[in-house]
Amino acid sequence: MTTTDHLLPIPEVAALLGITDRRLRQHCEAGAIRRPERGMVDPAWALYFATGTRITADLAHPPTSPEVLVAVGWTIGCGGAAGAKQDRALLVELFERNGKTRDDAMLALGQALALVAR
Repeated sequence: MTTTDHLLPIPEVAALLGITDRRLRQHCEAGAIRRPERGMVDPAWALYFATGTRITADLAHPPTSPEVLVAVGWTIGCGGAAGAKQDRALLVELFERNGKTRDDAMLALGQALALVAR
């Protein structure tokens, strides 16, 4: 797999998320979602980001970090738990292919678990 095999065009990802292309591009411009190639994004990152954003929207102090929002979305996908070791490895892989580190993933996961446990 090359480093871009996982990417999809913004219009396709926006349609999957039920948002406009423009809104998805705004998230890209804000730095929340990476655009490694022109007009292309990682659909998994975008999905978990959107899920985390929706889940935390009603909190008095929702997280603003895209990494934490992605981890919240991922955690909800795992049933509100940290998941098995192999699941965490997939989270780390997601973070790394989006320009983050393993430490970024683990820090965001810890913060996400604290939010989900509330």
